[in-house]
Amino acid sequence: MNNNNTEKNFYTSDNPQFKQKLYELQLIIDQCNYSKKKKVIDDAKIVLQNYKELSPTLVALNISMLELQGNIPVSYNNSQFSIFIHLRFQNPHPQVQPYIFLKNIDTNKFVSNPLYKSAEIQNGLFISFNNFIPSAKNWNQNYKIIDFMIEIQSALSRNFPFFLKTYQNNFNQSQYQYQPQQIMSQVNQPQGNNCYGLWSSQYLQQQQFTQQQQQQQQQQQQQLLQQQSFNPYINPQQQQLLKQQQQQQQQQQQYIQQQDQNQKKQQLEEEQGMVNKITTISKSVFEFGKELFMTQEAKEEKIKTEVRSKVDIELLNQSKKLMESIKQQKQLNETLIETYQQQSRVMKEVQLVDQDINDSIHALDQQMIQMEQKIEACVTSISQIEQNNILELISADPLSNQIIDLTSEIQAQKEGLYYVQKKFRYQNLEYDQLIKITKQLSQQMFDQYLLLRKCVASQL
Repeated sequence: MNNNNTEKNFYTSDNPQFKQKLYELQLIIDQCNYSKKKKVIDDAKIVLQNYKELSPTLVALNISMLELQGNIPVSYNNSQFSIFIHLRFQNPHPQVQPYIFLKNIDTNKFVSNPLYKSAEIQNGLFISFNNFIPSAKNWNQNYKIIDFMIEIQSALSRNFPFFLKTYQNNFNQSQYQYQPQQIMSQVNQPQGNNCYGLWSSQYLQQQQFTQQQQQQQQQQQQQLLQQQSFNPYINPQQQQLLKQQQQQQQQQQQYIQQQDQNQKKQQLEEEQGMVNKITTISKSVFEFGKELFMTQEAKEEKIKTEVRSKVDIELLNQSKKLMESIKQQKQLNETLIETYQQQSRVMKEVQLVDQDINDSIHALDQQMIQMEQKIEACVTSISQIEQNNILELISADPLSNQIIDLTSEIQAQKEGLYYVQKKFRYQNLEYDQLIKITKQLSQQMFDQYLLLRKCVASQL
């Protein structure tokens, strides 16, 4: 069977719905662990593009797998129906063919083809279909997915999977009469509406004949039950049985009435749909005829109106873009001004901190000068001691040795203080470290000067 998809039944590559399905497909594939994800995506894209009613779904069993669910068109007796399928891509795809399930959308209304009964799973809701297509035997990794889908449609067309349940004449036995189920709506009638109308009229005639027979049987049964209910010789058990039969008959009548109402409702909906289609076609023909017999002046005026409308729309779009650009420029200027003000405040704060640092350095220099003057005065007073007296003190007692040691230490500390100041001037020493070292050396020098004075005074 050739693929009967028309322009209405497949997507173009730029269709928004098709793009949305591709986005959902990518999200699902990211959650699956296929060994060849690109091949799975490519095959799924082909199926989704050619069968508009299929949608991607994530199936989580022992592992997560991609499944395309929805209706596919199937031809049967010169009519076309929609069958709900599950197309599941196995993990080793494309080495293994996709798995097919058929779904009975209403088990109370439809019965499956006996050919597939051996393959039923999950209480008859799904029917395995892979055993009924040729590719089950000759499948390979180079098999085209579109050929696989065409095989499915052909197999379903040869052996239609589901039939409508109807009651036959026997009142006590309910048997199934097979008629193709009309799942969803009929699509792409190959012979136009006449084929559908012929099938519908035959179906309605058969339904009316069946209903008339059922009504006659029900009336006979009702009369018989009424006669028996007024018989005084019937025992209580028979009366109870008659009541049960009456209740069953009432329930059956209610069920039949409900079925009739549903059929009438469905018929009205179909007629309303046909009326809507005819109305739409009539409007289209009227518009086409109106445009066909339009005068040249009217055509020119129509073209001018369309051009003016397009120009107005384009001007409006350009105005919106210009206003948006001006708004963005204004926001950018406000941001730049705010940034400049922040930087100005930071610069002022930096200048204040720099001024404080300069003042602190100047005060420290003054303290250093005063300290140097004091140290120089102490050194001068000690230098006035005659060299001969120092030599005599050295030879006389140990106190002289202590004086020499103190003098050497004072000189070393003085040189160290000079080195620290020089290092600070060349910015190789932190300000806090300079203060700490200067205080420490000055304190040591002061203590040693006092001790030296005591030693000299004791010696004299």
